[in-house]
Amino acid sequence: LSKLSGPFLDRCDIITRIHATSSDDLKSEPLKHQSERFYCYVLRASIAQFKRNGVGIYNSSLQLDKLKECTAPRALDHVYKYKDTSSRFSSRKLVRCLRVARTIADLKSKEKTQQRDIVQALDFVNFSIVDTYVSDR
Repeated sequence: LSKLSGPFLDRCDIITRIHATSSDDLKSEPLKHQSERFYCYVLRASIAQFKRNGVGIYNSSLQLDKLKECTAPRALDHVYKYKDTSSRFSSRKLVRCLRVARTIADLKSKEKTQQRDIVQALDFVNFSIVDTYVSDR
């Protein structure tokens, strides 16, 4: 991460750490079945997005007004409060967080984005190591 520029990292929607898979994990369930299961989750989420946004319009292109429409008011209050208390949480990050949270809600087949979805999205969008690397430059 230290080799990537701040502006580049600022445009990444999701940043997370992925741990190596152990041999036991690889043996537990055939990879083909895992892939099929994940494909079904993604397909279901894509269909939900297309029904709500129009065919071919993914959550990644939604603007703030549309994201507000499909987010529970209490959840919006939570993300606004977080933005007001965090000096590194820009408006761009707020929109990105709502987009990721909307996708999380779609994966869970929820009509409205809830506070729990936003908390989970904050973990992906506000990855602390990225902020550390960027501020050290």
